[in-house]
Amino acid sequence: MREKFSCRACGKITQPPALFHVTPRGLFGPSFLAMLLFEKFGAHQPLDRQRDRCAREGVDLSLSTLADQVGTCTAAC
Repeated sequence: MREKFSCRACGKITQPPALFHVTPRGLFGPSFLAMLLFEKFGAHQPLDRQRDRCAREGVDLSLSTLADQVGTCTAAC
């Protein structure tokens, strides 16, 4: 959600640029994606174990969703 600003003198409407998202209209923020990539590549944690940990915390994710996010992030890097 971005605010729109209008000039009182000329009526021109301006809007600041949108923030960068790794995945367009993605559900996950940068901190979750950083955690996902660190656990995958830094701590050598398989995606199915990460999915199980998220399920224990109450977040229901599919394995294909996590794999898509890893692929998109690595392509962006």
